Amino acid sequence: MRYQYTQLEKENVVTNFMKNDKVTKVPEKEINAELLNVYPTGEYVEQRRYLITFNFFKRTSDGSQYWLNIQE
Repeated sequence: MRYQYTQLEKENVVTNFMKNDKVTKVPEKEINAELLNVYPTGEYVEQRRYLITFNFFKRTSDGSQYWLNIQE
């Protein structure tokens, strides 16, 4: 499944998940910590899954590393 998003939505993701305009790899525990700041305990796993499903993030097959998926 591929999620269609607007330029503004893309810019919001980039703003929230990048530092100094550079893509950074993010370990799972850091993503979890950030999501837990916004979502209740039972929902953060689902939100993390959406980041992958909607193609904002990619991850290794073992889930140990995540990175922002930038597509022009």
